Amino acid sequence: EDELIKKQGNNQSPESLKYGEFCNLNCLLIQSYIFLNNIDQNLIPEEKNKDEESVNELLQINENQIIEYFELKKKLFSSKKVKFRQTEIFNLPKFLSCFDPTPIELSQSDQFKITFEFNKAISDDDKEQLGSLIFSNLLKKYTRFKNEDLDEFFKMVPIQKIRLLDLLIHAMLNEGFTSIHAFYDLVFILSGCLNIEKSESSNTSDPVDHDFESIFINGFLPKFKNTIENSKYLINSLIVVWVIRSILIKSQIDNSQIDIMNTLIDRISSLIKLNLMFSCGSHSVLHSIDFDFNIRNILNRGRGIFSELTSKHVVLNGYPPKLMNLFDVEIDESNSPNEEQKMLQNHDFKLFYDALQDGRKFLPKSLESDTLLVNCAWESILMYEKEVDKGISYLDLALKFCSEIGNAILRQGILSIIWHKDLSKKIASLTKLIDKTGNLPNDKIVRSEVGIKEEHTVTFLTQIMNLLDLLMDANCNLNEVPIFNYDRFWKDIADYSELGFIPTNMILNLASGSSSPTDTQGKIKNSSNKQLVELAAEQKPVNYHLCLFQYQLIRILYLIVKYKMKSVKPFSFFDTKGKLALFSELHTHPLISNDVDAKIVNTRKLFFTKALNSIMKQVKNPTNIRLKLPEDVNESLTTVFNLSKDMEVDSEFIKRYYCCLLYALDYHFEAEKILHGIKEVELFASQLLIVVGHKVNDILENNTNPNLIAILSTNLKSWLKSLGPPDYRIHTISSKQAFLELIGIVLHRLPESFSEYKIATEFLDFLENPLFKL
Repeated sequence: EDELIKKQGNNQSPESLKYGEFCNLNCLLIQSYIFLNNIDQNLIPEEKNKDEESVNELLQINENQIIEYFELKKKLFSSKKVKFRQTEIFNLPKFLSCFDPTPIELSQSDQFKITFEFNKAISDDDKEQLGSLIFSNLLKKYTRFKNEDLDEFFKMVPIQKIRLLDLLIHAMLNEGFTSIHAFYDLVFILSGCLNIEKSESSNTSDPVDHDFESIFINGFLPKFKNTIENSKYLINSLIVVWVIRSILIKSQIDNSQIDIMNTLIDRISSLIKLNLMFSCGSHSVLHSIDFDFNIRNILNRGRGIFSELTSKHVVLNGYPPKLMNLFDVEIDESNSPNEEQKMLQNHDFKLFYDALQDGRKFLPKSLESDTLLVNCAWESILMYEKEVDKGISYLDLALKFCSEIGNAILRQGILSIIWHKDLSKKIASLTKLIDKTGNLPNDKIVRSEVGIKEEHTVTFLTQIMNLLDLLMDANCNLNEVPIFNYDRFWKDIADYSELGFIPTNMILNLASGSSSPTDTQGKIKNSSNKQLVELAAEQKPVNYHLCLFQYQLIRILYLIVKYKMKSVKPFSFFDTKGKLALFSELHTHPLISNDVDAKIVNTRKLFFTKALNSIMKQVKNPTNIRLKLPEDVNESLTTVFNLSKDMEVDSEFIKRYYCCLLYALDYHFEAEKILHGIKEVELFASQLLIVVGHKVNDILENNTNPNLIAILSTNLKSWLKSLGPPDYRIHTISSKQAFLELIGIVLHRLPESFSEYKIATEFLDFLENPLFKL
């Protein structure tokens, strides 16, 4: 090109001049590219100065901080999984594409210096690669360089020093070079602080050198803050901000800029602690989020993001709820450690516990135990909705988290939110389905209408009862409203609403006028972008009597489903007002009463007799009359007794029926416990006499001995034939003594004037007859 220009002389066309200028400028950039690729051979390092100040003195931090920094760096890098990726070569075409083709000419005395601006389309990734190309060989050195070598270096790189500083920062963030001293020296020179110290502002070749405050402070630092806030390289960001702060302190600038750096350091340190905590366990929550874990993204997602991410990590890794409430627990090496110490003997639990305690030093409010437990309960519910097969276990986990919440207002609030989100709709659907069919239909219909597996229905209803138990208990123990303070991470954020906080597990619903904590799709309403724990605290207190009324329905459904009861319609146990109140929001006060008409009362009585029979059908026939019932059967029977009492069914009726049922199955030991509490003894004796009659009929049907029928009196034969089919299962142990015991109970409680008394005496004669044998 030079030869062509010489031949044409002054007869060059404008196009030729532009082409020549283009070639010259690109030659300048190509020379820089060649120089940078050979820089390792061109620079001769100085010998290490024995008096070189230590890193902590250089960065003006205490020794413990730098020791902790290297320990954290080691932990974070050791916890990362190795990923192999092909390194992209930063070739010449890509190098040239980073610059604007139009250079800037800066005057210096009677000479001009040409510098290039970055292309407007340059990305942060390009800056990282370009910065690595320019500075990698410098920053990989553990020693310092001669000043004349650095001067030659800056002359061969046609970029303004303030732009070089930007590239240096990007390179350091990406690569994390080990030579902190070399990095500090380069920042010190490129920032212009060196010339302030030497008072040589008149002999500079770049405006940045003699206008430190306007170029570096007002121009570079705001962009630097933005770069740090958007950087995902947290551990490298910390060392970079330390260096910039140290230079600001050395330049004796006003404290406002130093305060900004201190805030950045606090925020980076907080994220590093969380990052370390999220490296515990086999599933890191950082792998499941759709954003880079940096300061800017955290600020944009609001104050609840820390507790939200931590709770997701807890649920993903299956850490026990009690772990959130542990503080300052030491492992006991003795043979009798307590429950907390046993928990921490698990290596994974101990690792997370230590990281959590460390994180609480920086984020005490966000990682407070009740705040985490509230969020963990909610995350478990979200997992319950996603996992169809394993979902039921997540519902149980959510309730365990709720049970650990210390503040009753928060416990009531999150339980209310969980109930109104989706569970109340499932219960309503299940009730309508059973009421329509009279029993629990097959799996396909239950999945379609309710959204749960048929095999999980009993467990689901059990957990719903636990939820209402927890809710009513919290309502009875409401304490002071919690006060929510914020961590210093949010310092200097004046108006949170300007940041557009939308927590990832909440959906705004500003238009709905309902007072329910969830909208029509079961999503949390959060018109003011508050933390979940704040929403929980603001929930209206539930109506205890309405919860108890809803609890009655759940227990009815539980009995129907567990014992496969047929032809039962749950809505028939309630009057019109009761039906309307069943699925009302729990804080409302609808008109409810168990003072219902006789028809509904009789329907309830019939249900409870069916329930008792269905339960006892699950019981094996006893081998002797002193046998006890299994514990799970007793629990179900207790449920029936309590429910009948809550629904104001005559308790004497239930006792008499149940006692007769036990005697019918020859569980005499269990029947005696009920017998002593029965008040209407004459009526009971009449009912028990019928049980004896059914037992005798059962013996006569299965016995081929003709003598048994022959010894029956005519009156007794007629009475036995008049008995209809039994209301309950009959089982007779081959024991004459058991029969005599039953007749003794009847005779002891019936007046002689009763017609049944004569039947009982004839039974006694029949049983005492020598021909009566079993």
